[in-house]
Amino acid sequence: MAGILLAALAALVEHATYPVPSLPAGMVVPAIHISATVVDAHCDTLMRIVDKNGNPTTDIGSETAHAVDLPKLERGHVDMQFFAAFSSARYHKEQALGRCLALINAFHRTVREYPGRIVTALVPGSLSEAASTGRIAAVLALEGADFLGQEGPELLRQLHDLGVRSVGLTWNDSNALAEGIGRRYADGTPSTPGLTAAGRKIIAAMDDLGMIIDLSHASEVTVDDVLQQSRQPVIVTHTAAYALRQHSRNLSDMQARKIASNDGVICVMFGSAFLSGNVMSATVDTVVDHIDHLVETAGVDHVGIGSDFDGTVTVNGLENSSMMPLLTLALSGRGYSPADIEKIMGGNVVRIIQQVWKAEATGVEPFRIKSPASMGGSLPGPPRLVAEYTGAGRAPGDAPAATRVIVDGLEVPSSYDEQTGRLTAAALDDLTASFHVATFEITRRGGSAGRSTTIFRIP
Repeated sequence: MAGILLAALAALVEHATYPVPSLPAGMVVPAIHISATVVDAHCDTLMRIVDKNGNPTTDIGSETAHAVDLPKLERGHVDMQFFAAFSSARYHKEQALGRCLALINAFHRTVREYPGRIVTALVPGSLSEAASTGRIAAVLALEGADFLGQEGPELLRQLHDLGVRSVGLTWNDSNALAEGIGRRYADGTPSTPGLTAAGRKIIAAMDDLGMIIDLSHASEVTVDDVLQQSRQPVIVTHTAAYALRQHSRNLSDMQARKIASNDGVICVMFGSAFLSGNVMSATVDTVVDHIDHLVETAGVDHVGIGSDFDGTVTVNGLENSSMMPLLTLALSGRGYSPADIEKIMGGNVVRIIQQVWKAEATGVEPFRIKSPASMGGSLPGPPRLVAEYTGAGRAPGDAPAATRVIVDGLEVPSSYDEQTGRLTAAALDDLTASFHVATFEITRRGGSAGRSTTIFRIP
């Protein structure tokens, strides 16, 4: 019972709501902060802007009570923000995937509504493209991937189609992929240490797709397993130094050195409870204390920031994204050079993106999706998925080599009409009332393939 209560308390602390003050009146933002590429590697804002049914409820294009919204990011001169779609092994598989897709749908809705202020980052050049047009580069991330344990790489590829570029394997509970820091499954039973066979397949698929592996919430054995298997440098998007605060979410010096040896990056969070035993007195200086320790332990090339805004109560002075300049000011006060400040505030995470993400653009989608009519649209019963092939050079009667329709990681029966280019999935009568992901795929006779992927909802 004590374990269950502690887990519930931890969840409440990590997913709390709190007031959000602003920078001191008249403060001049340091020039080094404006010139640096500021990257926040983790926030939980997406789960704040949908209701329990996954419907978008909050417009973060205007000022909100949340720690992250577009006005605060703009005032804080944040160039790139990672947005986590959170899912827990405590959900049933269908609930977990549906919830994750609801958050991804909310992310895309925000980007569609404010194309002049925010853009989805998909390739290494996305950040410079966003900067050249004065927009925020938004990275779609996954926190907790239990639902990938069954459909695995196929479903992961669909999420990549939707823009996911960073995946955290676990939350605190262990799951079908890996052992979390709690070293127990959601039902309380002890878990198998490290990566599972399904987890190893996902790591290999992430390497192939060019997706960043996030080791936040992972157990020590899981961290070791991933470092041994993955061909890419990893990231820990929101953590701190265990030597300064003995919390299971934080990294030991040995772990920090191993991640540095992998050329990875450790991002320090702003959550008071994870930084100090005295939550009420934790400040910006407390964050810098942890940065100092990790720089001494792992090196300045391997430290970044990941606020965990909208997912935890943060320290005094860093209550929201508009206050990021105070962290730059504190780093300067500790004697960090402009070059090192640029690395810590975002340059190191940018390096990981450049090393891991694929350089090629997604390309023109081959299908015009007719049903659903839009991303996140509802399919009333009997639900039908329909798309029309619009590939260049297609003529009536020109059949492709193969077509597929994939729903939630599984291929479903479908038919292709050569005359119209229409690809239709069979009735989806067995789907639960939730959000789902569908991919229309075509393989041409020359061997090239194309995919169009969308989110739909069964009401």
